[in-house]
Amino acid sequence: MENVMNWFKFLNPIFGFLFCPVTIVFLWSIWNAPVIQSVPELIEESQL
Repeated sequence: MENVMNWFKFLNPIFGFLFCPVTIVFLWSIWNAPVIQSVPELIEESQL
């Protein structure tokens, strides 16, 4: 039981950082970033 508690004390800051709401929102905003099309592609699509 002591060995488990030592690992928990060691990993607790890592889990706290990973599951922090600010970190989750930041990673979610990067993962779901909108795809920006370049201007030449938009011109080509409008000419078709």
